[in-house]
Amino acid sequence: MEFNRKLIMAGILLAAAGFYALSGAAASGRIPEGSSLTPAAALGKKIFFDRSLSASGKLACSTCHDPRYAYGPPNGFAVE
Repeated sequence: MEFNRKLIMAGILLAAAGFYALSGAAASGRIPEGSSLTPAAALGKKIFFDRSLSASGKLACSTCHDPRYAYGPPNGFAVE
């Protein structure tokens, strides 16, 4: 469990580095051809959108930290 938390946090940090280069394309969860992402940022982005890393297998970091809503919740709930 602790390993998963560290892996997810590393992914979030790596993803943040690459999101600025993608602008609106970041919300799709796909890495477009010819993007300027470094391999580390591309890995971070994949981890950020990967639902299989959660305990239930149904939630990704992007579920609550939605790029379309300034990485905040898409609803009125607080992100914890």
